Amino acid sequence: MKLSARLFGCLLFFVVAKAAGQVSALKGTWINPEMQAMIINDTSSSSNNNVLSTKKLSSSFQLQLYGDTLSFQNRYTSSATNFKKLYTDRYDFKIVRFEQHTLEVKPVSKFSSDFFGSDESILFKRQEYTADTTIRFEKLVFSSGLCHGSCPKYEYELTNKKVFRLHIITAFANHSFIRDSTAQGYFIGEVPDSLYRKVIDALQTCYLRQLTVEPALCCDAPLKKLSIQFNGQKKTVETMFPPVVMTKLLAVLSQVYEEAPRKRTDRPFDLEPENHK
Repeated sequence: MKLSARLFGCLLFFVVAKAAGQVSALKGTWINPEMQAMIINDTSSSSNNNVLSTKKLSSSFQLQLYGDTLSFQNRYTSSATNFKKLYTDRYDFKIVRFEQHTLEVKPVSKFSSDFFGSDESILFKRQEYTADTTIRFEKLVFSSGLCHGSCPKYEYELTNKKVFRLHIITAFANHSFIRDSTAQGYFIGEVPDSLYRKVIDALQTCYLRQLTVEPALCCDAPLKKLSIQFNGQKKTVETMFPPVVMTKLLAVLSQVYEEAPRKRTDRPFDLEPENHK
């Protein structure tokens, strides 16, 4: 009896270890040119930081791995059962193919098929391995608007010479609701090499050529607008709720606003495009 219990314990350990290893290998942000994304972080029963995303929709889930099936789960209670019964909506995907940089999955539940609008297989790549090195960056203008909190309103221009021109339109003191006019105004500077390389990397790994967004202009979120010139062309996207494919890029663009060295100038300037607000 003791031997059987010990053997069962060993088998259970190896099963759990294998599953944990599979999840570890799958961790990361997986994207494709259709603006679809799958973020895998962990399978903690209390964690809700795994994400499914399309151009129109993004939701967070708990995640379980059942053999070759990724089960993104939305767990909730309802007033209909006096909040005593736990419901689980399963967005299940069978792993068709998994390599170090490539993940192909097939929706195998109604929720997963409805989310992506099809039960056909979906091919993802790790975001860090989607670099389009043919992109030749020229210039960008990025702006972020107000929200119902203390979001600053600003716009800036960054060129391939690393020249940085910033206009802070509205600022708040220490993330409060008190406006800080002393922090507002016009600034010029130069982006450091390390930060500039982050910008280029983010631009090359967001499927920039295929990038499209839903023009969502509602609710409590700052309006983000990006006009970028590259390879002799210009692309402009504007939304309050960008797809996951843009998350890395927006984080770096915010970092430029927060960290790029600048000095105040008394000479106002207009940023391109002229109607950039």
